[in-house]
Amino acid sequence: MRKSSAYKIPYDIRPSKQTERRVLLDILRTATESGFDLRRYKYIGFGGFRFYDFEMLYRHLGIRDMTSIELDTTLSARCKFNKPFGFIDFREDFLGDYLDRTNFRKPIVAWLDYDCRLADTVVKDLRMMCTKAPVGSFIFVTVDARLPEGLETLSPQERFAAIKHEYGEMALADGPDDLSEEEFPQFVERVIWSVMSESLSRRSDGIFVPLVRVFYKDSALMVTVGVCHSKPDLANEFRKRLKSDFRFLIPSGTARPFTIPAFNLTARERRLFDSAVTGKSGKSTLGGNLRRLGFTKREIDDYKKMQRFIPSYFESYF
Repeated sequence: MRKSSAYKIPYDIRPSKQTERRVLLDILRTATESGFDLRRYKYIGFGGFRFYDFEMLYRHLGIRDMTSIELDTTLSARCKFNKPFGFIDFREDFLGDYLDRTNFRKPIVAWLDYDCRLADTVVKDLRMMCTKAPVGSFIFVTVDARLPEGLETLSPQERFAAIKHEYGEMALADGPDDLSEEEFPQFVERVIWSVMSESLSRRSDGIFVPLVRVFYKDSALMVTVGVCHSKPDLANEFRKRLKSDFRFLIPSGTARPFTIPAFNLTARERRLFDSAVTGKSGKSTLGGNLRRLGFTKREIDDYKKMQRFIPSYFESYF
């Protein structure tokens, strides 16, 4: 069995990952303001032995019904020891097996935060989750967007044939060029998006609401897609709020997903950025100072979009 990446990656201090967490949390906070009573929801995730997202969703949204699923049995003792709250239900299981045995009695928030690359098991898990999640549910999925191991050494034609065999109708590639190392992350995102949107759109008990489609990178390039299967009476207001506050996270048509920038700023530079992007329009002095330091207009615009979500870290000695 492949060991969990939790052994080697401290997920709580990865800036792009933490930015992503805060974005998802803010989307869910917006949902509560649009009428979704998330305190009554169930949360399903892969908590590992740090449970960072579990802490955030309880402390900020009040969700108490939580299940953490862990496939790597060598982590079990640490997971049980580090559970931050007594109400977290810890399961040693495959997600597919857990879903196959479970009938949900209330809406869920699920974040399937995989540390693996795209595989047929991920696609099957997503289909089952989108089929079984009650109306009103939120589903997020994160996967490694890089080429799966073994495909790197194949020729473009062999790679294309292997992908077609693996994913069948979900192999959304027109030819070998779509599966190059540079283009493969876009293919991964298309597959995930299509599986979730098609699975939920077939249902007649709710309305499909796109939430987020983004890339981010601390070490490996990752992609996150999020959707909601909403009751009709809540969908319109929620969509308005999403369009107003998170338009850049939901690309339309063939537009590429937004990439969360990896900001590497000193404390002094960040104060300058904060002043520049929150000042009155028309005052370009601060922006000019940033450009003289070598920052581009694109970087300034991206910082303005992500300012609220970028974490700050400090070291303490004790």
